[in-house]
Amino acid sequence: MSILLVVENLKKYFGGIKAVDNVSFTVKKKELVSIIGPNGAGKTTLVNLISGYLYPTDGKIIYNGIDIKNKTIFSRIRMGIIRSWQIPQLFESFTVREAIASSIFSRERKLYNIWRSAEYFKDYFQEADEIASLFNLNKDKSVKELSEGERKLLDIALSFSLRPQLLILDEPTSGVSAEEKFAIMNTIIETMLKEGVTLIAVEHDLEVVKEFFARTIFMHEGKILRDDSTDSILKDKEVKHLLGGE
Repeated sequence: MSILLVVENLKKYFGGIKAVDNVSFTVKKKELVSIIGPNGAGKTTLVNLISGYLYPTDGKIIYNGIDIKNKTIFSRIRMGIIRSWQIPQLFESFTVREAIASSIFSRERKLYNIWRSAEYFKDYFQEADEIASLFNLNKDKSVKELSEGERKLLDIALSFSLRPQLLILDEPTSGVSAEEKFAIMNTIIETMLKEGVTLIAVEHDLEVVKEFFARTIFMHEGKILRDDSTDSILKDKEVKHLLGGE
C-alpha cells in the first residue's frame, strides 16, 4: 500500500504557544486513522494545517509526493483533501437530494439555473441519489426532519460528493445519541472502504475509536506521544492517565 500523506517536522506556533510541535507521521492510501488526545492537545490545529485552514510555522506536508504546505484550501480541495466539521451547517429548506446536488454543482463549478431544463442537471441529481444511498439517507427527506445522526451523515455525504482521496473528519459522533453512533460509524467506514477513501478522524469517543480504527495517533501538548495500534494505545497507562482515566 503506497503512501498518500507525509507530515514531516510540522510546527504551528501562536506566539509562545506551541499548538503543533515537531509532528511527523505518514498515512497510507486507503488507511483509516484516528487522532485522540486531551483538550488542547493540538488535534484540530493539526488537521487544519493538513486541510489548509492554517499555514504552518515550519515543516512539510507532502501529499501524493507534492509539498502542499503553502497551497490554498481550494487548491487542496481540488487535489482531493476534504475536511468535514464538527457541527453540520446545512440548508434546512433543502431535501437530502438537493443538498448533495448543491455540493456537486459546487465541485463542477456550475451555477444552478432554474430556467434550464431538468434534463441538463440529470447526471448531477443521479449522482446525488447514489451518494444518498451510500450513506443510507432518504433522498426525498427534508433536512429539517433529519435526526442528529442523519444530519452528521448528510454533512459527510456533502464532503464525499467533492470526491476526496483524503477525508478528514472532526469528531463525527459528537452530539449524536449513543443509539445512533455505531450505526453512523458503520455507514461511514463501510463507504470509505468501498470507495477507497483514506480517512483521518479526530474522535473523543474511545468506544468508537476502539471499534472502528486499527491505528491511532495520540497527541498531548502539541506532540505525538504514541502512534501505534489502537489496542496498544488504549491499554497504555500514560494515555489512560492523560485522558482522565486510571
